[in-house]
Amino acid sequence: MFGRPVMPHSLLALALAVYAHAAPGKSPLQLRPLMYQSRGDDSTACAFRLTSSSEFRTDVFKWAMGDVAWLNVGGDDVSIQVVKEQDFPLRKHEITIGDRSLREFKGAGLRAVLDTRVTRVCPRDNPYCEIWYEAGTLSVTKGSASVKVQVKGACTAG
Repeated sequence: MFGRPVMPHSLLALALAVYAHAAPGKSPLQLRPLMYQSRGDDSTACAFRLTSSSEFRTDVFKWAMGDVAWLNVGGDDVSIQVVKEQDFPLRKHEITIGDRSLREFKGAGLRAVLDTRVTRVCPRDNPYCEIWYEAGTLSVTKGSASVKVQVKGACTAG
């Protein structure tokens, strides 16, 4: 009616072309800012946002050290528990730029791995400062889907 009829094999070719150009390699998992940004604010905790985010209070991952961690993977905030922790400090008994941490969390059908390095610490002459900054990667897996993002954040000891 509107020109030449489309053949079934032409529809298949068009569908394949659209599929091939629709966000290749993009994971169906999407990390979103936590719905409740105040989670863990009243305890020893770390909070991380995407490195590409310059907005304050857009944390995608929060961990109340020694307790639960929270993240939002395309919906509601979910809690996950730490199941494995490894620290690779450069100095004993002191947080130092370059210290590396590797943490694995599980829960709600998710597995998350947080691999970070300390990027900034308190000045030595400030005994009241209890914060340090970290940057690294957060990898989240649910079933066969996974996503890996660059994160940055801060941790506080009190």
